[in-house]
Amino acid sequence: MSVEIPKSVTYIGINAFSDCQSLETVEFENSSQLTKIESDAFRGCTSLTSITIPASVRFIEAGAFDSCTNLREVRFASGSNLEYLSIDVFRNCQSLRTIEIPSKVKTICERAFSYVPIEEIYIPDSVEDIEPCAFTECRSLRQVHFVGNSNLKHLTLAAFWACSNLNELIIPASVERIDENPFVLPLLHNFGAKTIRFSHGSQLQTIGALAFATRNLQSISLPEGLQVIEDHAFEGCSLKEIFIPKTVNLIEDFSFLNCLKLEKIHFEEGISPSLLIGNNAIGKAMSSFQRYEIVPSLSRVIIPSSLKNNNYVKTFEYDLAQKDTDPISIEWVGDVLSDQQPD
Repeated sequence: MSVEIPKSVTYIGINAFSDCQSLETVEFENSSQLTKIESDAFRGCTSLTSITIPASVRFIEAGAFDSCTNLREVRFASGSNLEYLSIDVFRNCQSLRTIEIPSKVKTICERAFSYVPIEEIYIPDSVEDIEPCAFTECRSLRQVHFVGNSNLKHLTLAAFWACSNLNELIIPASVERIDENPFVLPLLHNFGAKTIRFSHGSQLQTIGALAFATRNLQSISLPEGLQVIEDHAFEGCSLKEIFIPKTVNLIEDFSFLNCLKLEKIHFEEGISPSLLIGNNAIGKAMSSFQRYEIVPSLSRVIIPSSLKNNNYVKTFEYDLAQKDTDPISIEWVGDVLSDQQPD
């Protein structure tokens, strides 16, 4: 079954072709005036294999192509005016392995590409918001590229929930905040990135609560300019080394709790003596007796002498000395400013 949409049609209504399982081809007449494809318009069209969206389309609403399980190719005509990709728009399109997001899209909504086997995605610089679960369960996704001078100001790692093959994520310089993870504990199991990097010139100021709480995370270089690390931000991750930039002024309660592979903590020289550090913020793990103890793997702690009078550091120094196995002494370093990070 084939359908041709006349150029005079300005919108395709809710459920217009929903569950038309014999629909194989949809074509749009040249000079189409279509501006909107409404919710569930092509949901469940399991025989549809490809479609070209006219440049005039500005909105594709929720679930428009949800569960088009044989849809292999989605093209957007040159000069596309599409502004956002709605909730569930391509959800469960099980044959869609590649798609080029148009250059005017500003928002990628929840579950827009969930359960889609895309392997690589390019996010245009027009995108300002990627909502939680936008790419959830994209288990074939290996690379995410942020194109050009990204306008993305905040990001939640929950956007890539259960992307088990996404081993590295490079966060664009424009991002000012890593948002709180809304899923709390599930992300400990389901975010695949082993390495997080920040682009040169990062504007990051805040890392939200539970933002990187994934045990798969093994490496991250916190950028200069970072100011706040919120509670539980890195709980349960597999970092071996933590480097705290001198610009950080607040590390909230339990920020690095239960990082059981942690070997080294290094505070950069020049960090403010008024640095606020919350309860059991760093270098601690909860024991089976519901007590907070020094992480057993920790073997080296480097702290500027400007923090000697910091209340948390004083308590931490005492706890290090009481460590059951291999007590640790803090390595105090001078207050000479240094831009050089540790090896």
